Amino acid sequence: MLVVLLAHAQAQGQAPDGVTITGRAARLHVSGPQPLAEALRQLSRAFKWHIGFEEAALRYSGDLIDMTSPKYVPKSKDDRAYFPRGGPLDIQFSVASETQQPSDPGAVIQALLSEYRARGYPARYSMSQQGAGGRDFYIFPDAVADEGGVLGKAEPVTNTRVSVVIRENEKLADVLQDVLTQMARTSGKRAGLGGIGANQFFGLPSQRLSSTGEAASVFLNDFASALGATFWQVLYSPGLKLYILGFPDLGQP
Repeated sequence: MLVVLLAHAQAQGQAPDGVTITGRAARLHVSGPQPLAEALRQLSRAFKWHIGFEEAALRYSGDLIDMTSPKYVPKSKDDRAYFPRGGPLDIQFSVASETQQPSDPGAVIQALLSEYRARGYPARYSMSQQGAGGRDFYIFPDAVADEGGVLGKAEPVTNTRVSVVIRENEKLADVLQDVLTQMARTSGKRAGLGGIGANQFFGLPSQRLSSTGEAASVFLNDFASALGATFWQVLYSPGLKLYILGFPDLGQP
């Protein structure tokens, strides 16, 4: 299916998703219902930046597309398949000829956020840098429209402070679920874990993963690094009213 989709995109004159570099010129192109999440994932893959992303909890009908099958009979008004109103997202930037890396990673991500906003996609996002290396980033919603379409302040659930103590032989999947439970309890929002196999938690250096009162985003950055992942995301399902944590590149080359 992926090959078919790529062939279709190329036949239509569209660039495939990802980062392409020619000399010192780089281009990032993605397209889909959640272009910001995918664009950040592609940057993390291309340049090995550690990036965490929380998607806004979209509620305004103008920010959503109803993809429910016409043959399906919903059990309630919320029992529908909603997708964010997305589309293409594209930026160009420079890289050093010797390293094939941008000189200022933060500026590239900021340009991406500005382009996302300029295209009129849902919510507004901000960026903060974490860690000492200048390549750890946290992108979170700072404004989102309410049911009436009025833009107001967003409260990221991954800003929730969590405490984590990992005991000997404790399943790290259970640790993650405990973090999500703390986030849900504080924010009043539901949160769950998705798309992670238990075998991907074996052999992690658990002593690196304790946390006392840090933001969940900081813990998740450390957890992703321990997994060998460069990207984590917390996406929001408008129909289920549920945040879902995932590491989409886990186990991929």
